[in-house]
Amino acid sequence: MSLIYSITSTISRNIEDMIGKSFLFTLIFKIFEFIENEWVNSYFKSLYPSENFLSIFKKSKILKEEIFSPLIVLVTFTLFLLLATEPVSRDLQFTILIAFISFFIGAAILPRFVLNDSEKNQIPLFDTKDVYSIGFCLTLIGILFLFISIASVGGLPILKSSLRYSLKPIFTMPVFLVIPGIGLIASHRLNQYKKGEISRSQVRFRFLVLTLIGMITVLTLEYRTPIIAILLMMIIIAYYGEILSVWEVILGALIGVCAIMGIGYLRSLNELAISSNTNMFSTLESRANFTMHVLNLLNQISGNFGILHGKMLASSMPGSDLGPRMLVGKLIAW
Repeated sequence: MSLIYSITSTISRNIEDMIGKSFLFTLIFKIFEFIENEWVNSYFKSLYPSENFLSIFKKSKILKEEIFSPLIVLVTFTLFLLLATEPVSRDLQFTILIAFISFFIGAAILPRFVLNDSEKNQIPLFDTKDVYSIGFCLTLIGILFLFISIASVGGLPILKSSLRYSLKPIFTMPVFLVIPGIGLIASHRLNQYKKGEISRSQVRFRFLVLTLIGMITVLTLEYRTPIIAILLMMIIIAYYGEILSVWEVILGALIGVCAIMGIGYLRSLNELAISSNTNMFSTLESRANFTMHVLNLLNQISGNFGILHGKMLASSMPGSDLGPRMLVGKLIAW
């Protein structure tokens, strides 16, 4: 592990140092630095609500301490399933109950009563400059393959939805490297803030820029789910890094949900898959119905405990052998 890390960090540092000093990236960094300085010293920044805005949220112990509890996954998934009008089979209800109990044990009981030995479970510390270099390279690879993907279909999928179905997985999969990439860069920026090297306003601005870079990258290919991953990752890092308030987290979550529904509606509009009853909420409802239909089908095929281990799922998947769903299906089909 140490050898792999050493090789990766050395290569990444060399690449980051070489590319970072190029004229193009020097110009880009100068532009961002200028915009950052203008933002930090801007009059309009003073109009932004303070950390104590909507202090009622800050006073809530549940929101303050448990807002990112793993159990929120159960609540969110339950609310999502409740949107579906597709009936849930009794057998699937039993499977979901098993899944919820297993998740609760793994997320709440094991960490507290079994995996709580701080001496045995110390997290290794890495040089944040290495982390930044690795994140920079991953982000660069993701953006590079974004342009390759666009060139391969001859247009922007966000402007023409039909192009999305022509995307080649071998080109689009590396685009998702931008997600861990910006996460690693964000952790380095947070460490700089903790050491007093940059101000709170600066680190907030840089988090915002990184979030926009990640979202624009995946949104260009008209992907929606990765946007949720980016928002969750950046908001969680920022919240526990104490550069975001509770009210900002709640507002960010609401904006994220609205964005997902809006993108789904626009996609339906572009594909002419709308009717007089179609609205932004109905697109979310149709997605919940589709998810419920797939869950019912998978439960019928594999049973409550996944007896077939994905074998039939993998064999019935259409599309390229390099597609993400196909790869997952093959990986679990032992």
